[in-house]
Amino acid sequence: MKKRLNKIVIALVCVVIIWVIFGVVDYWRVCELFENPIFALGILTKTDCGCHSRTYMGIGYYFKVKGYFLPDFDIPGISHVEYYLFGINIKTTERIK
Repeated sequence: MKKRLNKIVIALVCVVIIWVIFGVVDYWRVCELFENPIFALGILTKTDCGCHSRTYMGIGYYFKVKGYFLPDFDIPGISHVEYYLFGINIKTTERIK
């Protein structure tokens, strides 16, 4: 019985470690590098006069990003990010031109 419990605990710890790695990598790419996340999936896209807003969902976290993704803008790519962890806004940031 103890061996089985140890295996379950080890499996849960491994899952949590992998989840943290996914979250940190996506956070770094979106909030610091202003690039699209690797592990979060884009679920919603809206377009308004060339400005796109997208929502990327990960497990327990999501990003709301806005940006200009057409090449004729001065700085194409993500320009505004809102990061949510378990539905709580953790960070809002904008790229400085």
